[in-house]
Amino acid sequence: YIGGIGGALLLVLINPVSALYFLIFEAILQQVDGNILGPYILGNSTGLSSFWVIFSIMFFGALWGAVGWVIGVPVFAVVYALFRKVSDALLRKRGLTLETGVYEELAYMENGEMKFLGDQASTRFNAKRPQSNWKRLLHIGKKLSADAKKRTFTG
Repeated sequence: YIGGIGGALLLVLINPVSALYFLIFEAILQQVDGNILGPYILGNSTGLSSFWVIFSIMFFGALWGAVGWVIGVPVFAVVYALFRKVSDALLRKRGLTLETGVYEELAYMENGEMKFLGDQASTRFNAKRPQSNWKRLLHIGKKLSADAKKRTFTG
């Protein structure tokens, strides 16, 4: 912001309207740089997503102030890496894959065997893919409509 203020002061002497445009552009540029571009670049260099970069800056900044802003991302990156290594080691110890995509359709595990959603051999419960919210609302709406026609409501 300091550079933008200095540039705007010089522009005010030449053309005040241009100075206003410059300040608006500078504010937008600072927001994009600080909230999008900076976390993206910092996330790529530390292995964290942009969300975790912003989270660590806010969390450690609230915890330790200006010092937290500076050391928050590196500290969080180390903690994140440690948790990742521990979770990977525990998965390997149990003979499970590290690929997260495998677990998206997983309902539960029984005796070391993976039971997936929609699996007919499920012994614990009939695992089904959850309906979308729209289908649930449509089902509830149809039930209420049928109850209204019968003039009986079943909570």
